[in-house]
Amino acid sequence: GQDRLLPSDTSFLLTVNTRAALQSAALRELFVPWCKTALEKAPNFGQLADILGIDPLTELWTVSVATGSNRDQDRIIVVLRGSWDKQSLAGRLLEKSKRMESGLSLVNDNKQTPVYQWSRPGGKPGSVFIALSTDGGIVTSPAKDYLAQVLRPNEKADLSDRHFQDSIAAMNPRALAFVAVSGTSIDWSMVPEGKARDAFKSSRGLSGH
Repeated sequence: GQDRLLPSDTSFLLTVNTRAALQSAALRELFVPWCKTALEKAPNFGQLADILGIDPLTELWTVSVATGSNRDQDRIIVVLRGSWDKQSLAGRLLEKSKRMESGLSLVNDNKQTPVYQWSRPGGKPGSVFIALSTDGGIVTSPAKDYLAQVLRPNEKADLSDRHFQDSIAAMNPRALAFVAVSGTSIDWSMVPEGKARDAFKSSRGLSGH
C-alpha cells in the first residue's frame, strides 16, 4: 500500500524495495554492487547515510521518491523506511546538531518531529531538510515547507488526485519497484504525436511494478 508520508499534490512516485532485493540470493549479487556504485556516483546520499548513522545495505527497507505537479525542482520528498531504532537515531541527530557536526543544524525543535538542516560541505549550494516521522520514517526534502506538509499526523496519505491515490494504494508491497505518474503531470509536448500519445493522454495516469 501507499506510504502516508506523501504530499497532497504528489503526481509522481517511485518506490524501491531494497529489502526484497537483498533477501533474494540471486538479486543480492546484482543489487549490492549496483548500490555501492550508486552511492559512489551520488555522494550526497552516502554522506547523508553517514550523518544518519545507518547502513543502507543492512537497515534500509524501502526508498520512496515523490514529486509534486508543478515541476518545481524543490518540491520533492524522499522517504526512507528501515529497521533502525527511532530513539537511537533521534539521539544521534540531536547530538550531531549540537556540535554542528557534518553541517547539521536544528531548525525546528518540535519534540515529536524535530527538523534538521544539512548544509553541504565546502559551502556548496543546496541544503537538505531532514526529519523523523512519529512512526520512524526518515523524510528529506530541499523545501522545508514541503517537508512540514507530510509530517502532519495523518493516518494515511490524502492526495488531491483521487485516481492517482487509488493507483498507488493498489501497489504490491512485495514488488521490487513500483512507479506511478499522474496523467495531469505529464508534459505531452515532449511525447511524439500519434495514436499512442493520444491513447495515453486520455488516461488518468500510468503505473506499474
